[in-house]
Amino acid sequence: MSLHFSTDERRALEHGLAAGRNDCPRCGGNIDRQTVPQRSDVAYVRDRITVTCIGCGATTVLDRRRIERAPEGP
Repeated sequence: MSLHFSTDERRALEHGLAAGRNDCPRCGGNIDRQTVPQRSDVAYVRDRITVTCIGCGATTVLDRRRIERAPEGP
């Protein structure tokens, strides 16, 4: 199985995080979130987080704005 979340899994993560859930859409394990540090040498910097499942090891980087816009559900 891939260590990267699929597009559908990323969408499920965005909706889940927006709803306050912290579970992996692939295996149901807990999600670890880390803020991606912003760089001062880049003019446009996205506000992102790295998401890694503790259970299956799948990982992705999500844009916080997409999470904020996802509360309606999939």
